[in-house]
Amino acid sequence: MNASFVELPNALMAHLIGQYGDPQRIDHLGGHTRALVRCVWFEQKSLVIKATSNDREVSFYGTIAPVLRKEGVPIPDLEWIHQEAEHSWMLVLEHIPLKLPRDRWLADPEILQALFRLHTYSGRQQTDSVFHPVWSDDMTASAASYFPEPIKEKLQHLLDQMRIKAVHLLEPLCWISGDPNPTNWGLRLNDQAILFDWERFGRGHPALDLAITIPGLGREADFHRVAGEYLKSRLGDNEGVMQLSRDIALAKIWTVVEFLHKVRSGETRDGIDLDWLLSSLPQWLIHVGGIVGLSSAR
Repeated sequence: MNASFVELPNALMAHLIGQYGDPQRIDHLGGHTRALVRCVWFEQKSLVIKATSNDREVSFYGTIAPVLRKEGVPIPDLEWIHQEAEHSWMLVLEHIPLKLPRDRWLADPEILQALFRLHTYSGRQQTDSVFHPVWSDDMTASAASYFPEPIKEKLQHLLDQMRIKAVHLLEPLCWISGDPNPTNWGLRLNDQAILFDWERFGRGHPALDLAITIPGLGREADFHRVAGEYLKSRLGDNEGVMQLSRDIALAKIWTVVEFLHKVRSGETRDGIDLDWLLSSLPQWLIHVGGIVGLSSAR
C-alpha cells in the first residue's frame, strides 16, 4: 500500500473503502496552519480528510453547519467524523475542486452575500466553545517587535490608539466565519462558491470577516467597495457604508496584528512575504489611521 495511505487510521480506511472502493491516490494539501489535510481520490469521488484536535471545528461540522446550510451559508458537506482518540478527530469532507479565481478575490457579490446571510443568522448556539476575537497588549507588542527603535515605539503607540478605537469590533455582535480569506473559498463544479475552513467560527463584528476577504493590506477604495457591495440591499445608506468601511479598515489592522503575533509565537506559518509586509506596514498604518480618524496618524 502507498505510504501515504498508511498514515490514515485503519478504521477510517476501512470505512472509506467500504463506501467508495479502493483509493487511487492521496495528496497533501497545504495551508498556513499546521493541521494535516489530505485529499483522497477514488475512482468516482474525491474527499478531503482533515486531522484536527479542535473541538470547536468538530462541533461546528457536526451540529452547526447543517443549520447554516439551510440558511444559505455555503459550507462543504460532511461525509463522516472519525474519532481517533480523545480530542483527536479526522473530518471527512466534501472536496471543493476549483480555486476561487483571482478576479473574484475583492468584493465578490456572491461571497459577500453569503457572509451577510451568516452574519444575520439569529439562531442561538453554545458560545463558550466558539472563537472569540481578542486584541491584547501582547499581540500589539508582538507586531511592533519586528521593528527597530524608534519605529517600534511609534508603531506601538499608534497601534494602541487603534486598538482602543477597535474595541467594539470584538463584541459578540453576530456569527462570523473568522477566516474567510480568498484562499479559503473554492468553487464546486457548478461554480457555486464554498467556504471550506471553519476552524474560527465564532462571534464578532461583520467587519472582521469583511476585512479578511480583502487581499493584501487593502486601500481606502477597497474598504469602501466591500462595504458598499455588502450593504447593497440598503440603497441610499451612505452613512452606513462609510461607517462600515471605517470599521473594515480598523478590522484589517487587527488581522495584521493577529497574524504577526501568530507568526512570532509559532502558531502559524508565514504564508506571505514578511519582508514586503513589514516594509509596507508603517506607511500603511499612518494611511489607515487617517481613515479611521486618528489625527496623530496624519
